[in-house]
Amino acid sequence: RTARGGRVAADRSRRTARGAAADESIPTPQKSAETVRVRPRSDPRPHRCGLSGRFDAGAIYCSEVTKRLVLRDVSAKLADCMVIVNAGESIYVEELKTTLTALDAGHCPGSLLFLLDHKPSGACVLHTGDMRASERVRTQPGLATFRTGGARQLDAVYLDTTYADKRYDFPAQADACAEIGAIVRRELEREPKTLFLCNTYTVGKENAFDAAADAAGGRCYVPARRAESLRMCGRWRDAVHTEDATDPAVRVWVGGAMSGLAENVGAKGGGDGGPHERLLKLLQDSAGRYAAVVSLRCTGWEYRRGQRSTPVWAANDGATRCYGVPYSEHSSFPELEAFVAALRPRRVVPTVNAASRKGRERLRDLFSPGVDRSKDKGRIDAYFGGSPLATVDVARQARLLAAFDDGESPVAASDVAALRGVVGDAPTAYCERLLRDAGGDVARSVDVHFGANGGMVPREFYAAASAPAADDDGDDAGLLVGAVFAVKGRDEDFKLFASSRSGAPPPPKRQRGSPRPKAQQPGGAADRIRDRLRQLGACVVAADARGDKKLAPTHVVVPEGTEPGTLTGLAHLVRVRTESWLIRRCRALDAGTLAPPPKTALAEATVKAKGPVKAKTPDKGPRGETRAGPRRKRTGETDAAVGRACSETMYLVARRDETRPPPPSACRAPPLRRVFVVLGSTGNVYDVAIEKQPSCTCPLAVKHPTKVCKHRYFVYYKVLKLPRDDGSAPPEDPDGLAHVPHQRYLRRDELKAILVDRNPENAPLASRAARDAYRRVSGGGVIDVDDDDDDVAPAAAPRRPLDECTVCFEPFAEAGDDADFCHSCGRNYHAACLTRWFLHKRARVCAVCAAPWRDDAPAADATATTEEGFLNLRALQPGVAAERDTSTYATNDEGRRWADVHAERAEEAAATTEGGAPFG
Repeated sequence: RTARGGRVAADRSRRTARGAAADESIPTPQKSAETVRVRPRSDPRPHRCGLSGRFDAGAIYCSEVTKRLVLRDVSAKLADCMVIVNAGESIYVEELKTTLTALDAGHCPGSLLFLLDHKPSGACVLHTGDMRASERVRTQPGLATFRTGGARQLDAVYLDTTYADKRYDFPAQADACAEIGAIVRRELEREPKTLFLCNTYTVGKENAFDAAADAAGGRCYVPARRAESLRMCGRWRDAVHTEDATDPAVRVWVGGAMSGLAENVGAKGGGDGGPHERLLKLLQDSAGRYAAVVSLRCTGWEYRRGQRSTPVWAANDGATRCYGVPYSEHSSFPELEAFVAALRPRRVVPTVNAASRKGRERLRDLFSPGVDRSKDKGRIDAYFGGSPLATVDVARQARLLAAFDDGESPVAASDVAALRGVVGDAPTAYCERLLRDAGGDVARSVDVHFGANGGMVPREFYAAASAPAADDDGDDAGLLVGAVFAVKGRDEDFKLFASSRSGAPPPPKRQRGSPRPKAQQPGGAADRIRDRLRQLGACVVAADARGDKKLAPTHVVVPEGTEPGTLTGLAHLVRVRTESWLIRRCRALDAGTLAPPPKTALAEATVKAKGPVKAKTPDKGPRGETRAGPRRKRTGETDAAVGRACSETMYLVARRDETRPPPPSACRAPPLRRVFVVLGSTGNVYDVAIEKQPSCTCPLAVKHPTKVCKHRYFVYYKVLKLPRDDGSAPPEDPDGLAHVPHQRYLRRDELKAILVDRNPENAPLASRAARDAYRRVSGGGVIDVDDDDDDVAPAAAPRRPLDECTVCFEPFAEAGDDADFCHSCGRNYHAACLTRWFLHKRARVCAVCAAPWRDDAPAADATATTEEGFLNLRALQPGVAAERDTSTYATNDEGRRWADVHAERAEEAAATTEGGAPFG
């Protein structure tokens, strides 16, 4: 989902679903290779999880409104991969052989339902995304064919289950807007000079704040970015909305008490006393313009049974007041029930609050009355709804009682079929025995099979098992020679291969703080399945296989009853098999009706499972020197560090040759060692040593000595001018040095090649003042990086006429006080435009000629300081930022930077230790 209105449909499965339901595929009877992937909600920000300018997982199908918002809020690079399909339109995706129809979702501007019709299989799926299933949405013409009694039936509905709870029966949006208007009129009667605040998002809840503005009889202030969203959505009203917060007619503000709007009336910061303290601060800073402030929290979570709105929460003698109104753009539970009952699909797949299997089952059970279960063989209650077992057959009961004392009682074939649908393809004799012992009760028979029998068929019934028939997809009738199998699932979910030991103690309860056990334990059900697969001649992928040792499986064994949509990360042509499918072959092999595989096939499968033997390339120098550690490759982490090193503002201050002199009797010179003094992005000075084991004195390198920091990459790429291995094209590397920057250990020949043989020029030097200050602080032994530099700047190019800015093309003021120009090409810039360009480029270079920007000389009284325990020369080096740029730092699932998370944990640990609380 993208920006609350689109869905991502692609033929690849590169998706993550952290904190939300797993991705699910369109079910097709023939398990077609073509699938369409849709992404449920999982991000606290407005529905943009996983979407960035680097998105390459396929096409993005969305409405025109959504495309405008995505290009503005995410990246303009996505324009080429976005396909517009507005409500009521259909397009045919040739590579997926699927017709995609967009329908109105009733959620927010641009929101859509997607109807996906897979032509080869005839499967049809509806994905709602976020939806308000009002009467208008339920009865729209695009769903007429699928409503009860229609010509077609939906195979599945991926349902918005945000409020899937019987307690959420909030009113329709029109009734909630009427309640907002009543609250506004009531508050204006109490105090005519009242300001109303309405909470909102990037898009959505337009009806709520429009209702407040209409009832107040004034205008509604909308912040600039929110106003731009309204215009993109076609919801801007010139007579009601305004971007001028000082307009005397403004009675409603869009944003809420904690939305950051306080600065518009001069409020400085916020307190820690909750919303009322901030509302009071806002009221005081309005300088008498308003006498009261009312905050309207419009969300479905404010619903209280029997109440049109929450009681007023007043403070500060009634000057600040808060209301909760159950206005929601999601569906209430009765609306969801009516939506499912109107369509009557074969399956409902919840997409919100469905991270666990238990949660999904609970949500599906809520909508089971409206689901057509006539073809759902995976649930036992499907065999009791509408079947002859739904009513008591008196004649049959009489026959069973009469035959009870005569020996074996008859068993109905329908009961055997119902039992097999749950426990798998067990022998007929075994199923009949279970049913006789349970008096014909299928549910009791299931309990006996998975309870007393441990999900295993007793050995005496093996002789009755026959060789399995060939599968429809062409699998061998028994042996699995040549196939590559993987086992997916938790040990406790494999019921048919669970341990048959009776009275075995349950596993110990996991203690708090102890690591969570793995899904597959040694000797568990998954390992037993692998052993049986090997007996049938299959090549089995090990549970801990990684990298080159991990084979691409052709088959996957999953627990019985696994839903097809919960399997992710599989290739298109991988065949999914259940436990019962394997049980048939195991019984035939044990009963002797299936010949065991040849020993040569077993030996070949064992060798194949070990993976290809990777030839080790010797990492030795010309004289046979071996690297002290493994040779490292370029990774995503190194790419991030290289990007920071090449984009952030850093300078070379000095260098030192610290190579030890050779002893008189030595036959070999000591290894080279050069120290480069680097001025970091915030002015701190670090020492980067290039030697056999390179190092840096920055905090990251000290804490993680195995990682290569950005300062070392700066020395490699900006100072020593080594070829950059960025993966975009083969590097121009005649000397074979592109791998050197990523290494933890270097050889002597590599040190000589980068420190002696190369003579790079044009290194980014620090200013003369910064270099002189460093020499004064560090003392002797420092080699200036440019002894011939007399700090005489080259002649500046003539300044061009002050006609227009090179960035914004706007004219300059008459005095030209806000203008600056490039000393290399003479082009003029506004000071504000120049600052924005530097932030965008993340380098202080000209926008046209790309020459380094020449800044003004440092102040006369500027001196070196100490910051974070390091020498800091920021005052002596123009263009160095005071704050560290953390925009490229790694983030966690919540969007927070790991650097901030670790800092908070360190502070909490320090506070706990100082408070005397027990540690650990």
